Amino acid sequence: MKPLHRILVYIYYLKRKYLNNRQFMMALSVVIGFLSGLAAVIIKNAVHLIKYLLVAGLNVKSNQFLYFFYPIIGIIITVLFIKFILRQYVGDGVPSVLYAISKTKGILKKHNMFSSVVSSSFTVGFGGSVGLEGPALTSYFFLGMDVLYPLEITEKFKMQDIGLYILLGVATGLASLYFTKIYMYFQTFFSGIKKWYARLLIGGSLLGILIYFFPSLYGEGYEATNSCLHGSTITLFNDTLFYSFKDNISMVFVLLVVIILMKVIATSLTFGAGGIGGIFAPTLFTGAHVGLLFAIFVNYIGYGPISTTNFALVGMAGLIAGVIHAPLTAIFLIAEISQGYELFMPLMITAVVSFITIRFFEPNSVYTIQLAKRGELMTHHHDKNVLAMLDFRKLVETNFNTVHVEASLGNLVEVIENSNRNIFPVVDDDGIFHGHVILDNVRHKMFKPEIYNTTTVGDLMITPKFTVTHKDTIEEIAQKFKESGKYNLPVIENGKYMGYISKANLFGAYRDKLREVSEH
Repeated sequence: MKPLHRILVYIYYLKRKYLNNRQFMMALSVVIGFLSGLAAVIIKNAVHLIKYLLVAGLNVKSNQFLYFFYPIIGIIITVLFIKFILRQYVGDGVPSVLYAISKTKGILKKHNMFSSVVSSSFTVGFGGSVGLEGPALTSYFFLGMDVLYPLEITEKFKMQDIGLYILLGVATGLASLYFTKIYMYFQTFFSGIKKWYARLLIGGSLLGILIYFFPSLYGEGYEATNSCLHGSTITLFNDTLFYSFKDNISMVFVLLVVIILMKVIATSLTFGAGGIGGIFAPTLFTGAHVGLLFAIFVNYIGYGPISTTNFALVGMAGLIAGVIHAPLTAIFLIAEISQGYELFMPLMITAVVSFITIRFFEPNSVYTIQLAKRGELMTHHHDKNVLAMLDFRKLVETNFNTVHVEASLGNLVEVIENSNRNIFPVVDDDGIFHGHVILDNVRHKMFKPEIYNTTTVGDLMITPKFTVTHKDTIEEIAQKFKESGKYNLPVIENGKYMGYISKANLFGAYRDKLREVSEH
C-alpha cells in the first residue's frame, strides 16, 4: 500500500470512529487553512525572491533593455515547465475551479496543487503582467491581500461628493467593460494560433515592448497600485523615457490613460504567450489608476479638492465589481484594506453603479463568460445547471451501421438486414457525412429487386437540417431537438460522421442527473 493511500485510510478510520460529518468538515477546514497560509507564503516569497534577484541584484534600472527580455524569459520557463516537465494542461485559476464544480464534481487534477504555484511564480517573478490570486485558488489556496501596504484613511467621506462617486461608478463600469472585451478578444486571438512557440513569440515580444516603455506594467503592479493609493504618479515615470515630464500635468493625464488602456493588453499578452497567473491584481491595478485619474481631473478643473486616496481606493472597488461581477466582495475587501469603514457609503455607491453599468452590456463576468458560452456555467437556474452537468461524450451513440454514398439499394438492403437501428448514416471513403437514410422512407422500395442495381444510396438519402458538434452546449442541443422535431441528430466533427444523439437518451440522462442532484 502506498504511503499516501495508507494515510487516507487511517484518516477515514479516525473519521468513522471519532468524528461525525460536521466535526470532520471542521477538521478539514483547519488543515486547508494551514495549507492555504503555507502556500501563500511560498508563492509570495518565491515571486519576491525572483524579482529581487532580477531587478535589484542585476540593477535593471541601468539596463532598461532587460525589461524587454525578463518577461519573455519567465514565460519561456513557464511554457517549458508545463509542456516538457508537467505535460498536463494548467488552466486559468477561477474558471478551472468553476468548470470542476459543474463538470467533475469539484475534483481538480492533483498537479493543480503545485503546478500553478510553480508556473505563476516564474511568470510573475520575471515580470509577467498578471497576478497570483488565480493560481492560489486553483491550488485550493486563498492569497490574502496583505501584499497591499496598510493604508489609513485621513480624509472622511463628504456628502457633497456623492455625485462624483456615482460618476466614478459609471467610469469604472465602462473601464470594466473595456477590460473584459479586450481580455476576451486576445483570448480568442491566441486560441486561433495553433503553434505554442508562435504564441510565445508573438505574445512575449509584444509584452516585452510594452513593459520596456511602461515599466509600471512589470509584474503584479502592487508598487504602482500603492503609489496611486498615496496620490502619487511618480511610478508612471520611473525608469521610463518620459521621466523628464513627471511634473507636466498634461503628460500625467496622458500616461494615466495609456497605462489604464495598456494594463489589460499586457495581462492578455502574458496569458496568450503561455504565462500562468490571475486577473485579480490587474483589476486592482486598473481600478486604482482609474480612480486616481478621475480625482486628479476633478481637482484640475477646479471642482475639488477631493481626496486622491479615497477615489483611488473606491476605483479599485468599482473595477472589482465590474470585471469580476462581485460588488459585495469589492465593498468589504476595499473596506478592509482601508482599515475601517469610513468609505463604506462611497464604496457601495460606486460598486453598485459599476456593476449595473457593465451588466447592461455584459451579463457574465470575465471569469464566467467563456464557461457561459460553452454551457458549462453553474447558475441559479436549476434546469440549466442540470443540463450543464451532462457529459456530451456520454450522450453520443455510435452503434449505427454506415453505408457508402455510392452504394446501391441492394447494398443498403444487406446493411439493413444486419442492423437493429432504423437510421443509416451515409459517408464517403474519408468518413465525410453526406446525409442519412431512414428505414421508413425506403421500406416500400426494399421489395423491388429490379431496382437494386439502378438506385443508389445517394438517391435515397436526405440531408438533415440540424446537426450537432462538440462545441454545442447541451442546452443548444436540446433546443435543436425542439426546433427540428427529430428524435435523432447526427454528430459531426470537421465534416466527419461521429455518431448520433437521441432525444430519448438526452432526456433520460437529464432525468437521471436531476434525480442525483435532488438526492443531494
